[in-house]
Amino acid sequence: MRQPGGLGIDYIYDTNTRQLVSIVADGVQDASFHYYNSSTCTGCANGRLQSASRGATTVTLAYNGPLTTSQAWSGTAADAVNGSVSWGYNADLRAQSETVSPGPTALSTVSYAYDPDGMPTCASLTTCTLGASNEMSLSYKRHHWHAHGYHARQHERNLCSKRVR
Repeated sequence: MRQPGGLGIDYIYDTNTRQLVSIVADGVQDASFHYYNSSTCTGCANGRLQSASRGATTVTLAYNGPLTTSQAWSGTAADAVNGSVSWGYNADLRAQSETVSPGPTALSTVSYAYDPDGMPTCASLTTCTLGASNEMSLSYKRHHWHAHGYHARQHERNLCSKRVR
């Protein structure tokens, strides 16, 4: 394929799995992709993307069945992003926690809670205990989301007051 300006782009696929394995730009490999093998990884969502690399940066993913459990970035360049994010799930397969490393503060895990209908009711840097000092609870009244608690007034306008039709 030729792009405007004459740059040639080739997409290379595995002939057996038909998955994209690399992108080549004007004869030089620009990106590579690796997938979990069905015979080597129990619970790793066989055939799903395991890592993608471009230049000196690699993104690696892990799964538990269909759920993404972590994503990590690593690189060797001076401006590389190095870190990870991981997720924990409840019995209903909804995100229960999200952890960022390195975190922006000492508290880098957010906990989530839901009502019986699966609607989000809480996001907190500690636990979703009613009245916790850094808990933000959510409620739905008269076609509006309302935030209560931790910085609620600031975030209510931005995140939680969208009219539902």
